[in-house]
Amino acid sequence: MFPGGHYHLGNPDPGRIQSNRIRVFTTQPEAAFAPAIAFGLCGEFNWSGFALDLFGLVIGRSKALSSAMLSYQHAYHAGNPADLHKHLALAELLGLLIRKPRGISYMETHAGRGRYDLGAAESRKTGEANEGINALALPDCPLRSAIGKTRARFGDAAYPGSPLIAQTLLREQDRLHLMELHPAEFGALRKALRSENTAVHHRDGYEGVLSLSPPRPRKGLVLIDPSYEVKTEYAKVADFTHRLMRKWPEATVMIWYPLLRAGQHEELLAGLKLKYIRHEVSFDLLGGEGMQGSGLVLVNAPYGSDAILERVLSSGQPVLRHLPR
Repeated sequence: MFPGGHYHLGNPDPGRIQSNRIRVFTTQPEAAFAPAIAFGLCGEFNWSGFALDLFGLVIGRSKALSSAMLSYQHAYHAGNPADLHKHLALAELLGLLIRKPRGISYMETHAGRGRYDLGAAESRKTGEANEGINALALPDCPLRSAIGKTRARFGDAAYPGSPLIAQTLLREQDRLHLMELHPAEFGALRKALRSENTAVHHRDGYEGVLSLSPPRPRKGLVLIDPSYEVKTEYAKVADFTHRLMRKWPEATVMIWYPLLRAGQHEELLAGLKLKYIRHEVSFDLLGGEGMQGSGLVLVNAPYGSDAILERVLSSGQPVLRHLPR
């Protein structure tokens, strides 16, 4: 058996290997070359047919991955406990970074649509916001300010995603670069965040942030929060963070990740060979199905980050609970 997948040889003649009838079934296209080489050495092989089959396999796999990445719709989850954790920390961190008058650059790899309606059908279907932002009264804090300003403009059911939180709290001298690949989410994001200091990009978030780094101003923050629907995303985030820090060493990076029973986030943490601060919380969501909590990693964290993470926990109680390691 060749490594990497299952290979079916059809119904070969016992007296001769009918190598032109080989069919390859594998999720690893690179492994498909092994039987091709072996049977090619034995004699006749239909290389053109094999190439077409392999091309179809690679394209099919690429489309499947793209479909998975573009299927996620955050409107069903907006305002849930994981959002509360991430957004409390983001708002506090931005407040820390803009204490001085010099401008900063803010980037996101997976921006989403920017603003959500917690009264919409998607939000009502899951009810996740009722276990998050709707389950507590926020104390005076930057996130409360951002939500208040958003609802003053768009109504009491409006909830700001991370791009709108950043745009609401940042200043004229700051610059925002927001990446979103999903066509519908990109369209909504561009409509929701029209501003002279905000650029919205319809492109892959990792490629976009790297291509724009280092930006001006050089001081800044990058938020990385993919949906992690593709299991390889954990390792991809770690690799991307290393590449980003080599190009933009002044950046602060905030990575969000879900805490699942499978513990897949450990692959991300093990892959990060950088100094970082880690903050994890547990919460109740959908009767314990799916996420058990969420985590944040701060790379190149500014002075005062430990204190703001303590405020995140106190502001988010009783929804967010401290998770000792």
